[in-house]
Amino acid sequence: ILSSHDAHREDLLYIDASIPTKPQFMKNAKRVSLPNKVLNLVSIPKTIDHFAVIHFKIHEKKAFVYDGRGKPLKEWHIHYCYILERYGLEEKDWTIERGTTTDIGGISIIQRDEYNCGPIACVILWRIIKPQMKNLCEMSQSDYRQVVIKELRRLIEEHTSSLVVYERKKRIRDS
Repeated sequence: ILSSHDAHREDLLYIDASIPTKPQFMKNAKRVSLPNKVLNLVSIPKTIDHFAVIHFKIHEKKAFVYDGRGKPLKEWHIHYCYILERYGLEEKDWTIERGTTTDIGGISIIQRDEYNCGPIACVILWRIIKPQMKNLCEMSQSDYRQVVIKELRRLIEEHTSSLVVYERKKRIRDS
């Protein structure tokens, strides 16, 4: 969310990854109208143990899934459908494809371990949100985590006054 805020793009809307994943929630989703300026939607959906990126190109009516593990596209279908439904976009008009390294300027998106899907998703998101960011494709995937943490710290420091943080109070359980 901070990367999207930092980029100040009117043509792109970032959608929080905590979207409902159960069909009954989809039925209750309140439709939201997209401003005419919005040409792209992007989200980082999550399964139990994995992150990916979905990039919706509204005028092309195509969605691209960038998934370092190459899971079947059906793994992301509920997220994809929820976003389309939420913004009043008809699923039957859209196609969903696997995103490629070529689509995002040569960034390595193949996950070679069990724990770097988050940093890979962040780097892909940056490339979509801030295409002018240099050196992303020149970085080694083993450096993604360190670079992501450095950028997150910069964003937090720069935008601290805009952040709203809620502290959840712990419930005391009756014994």
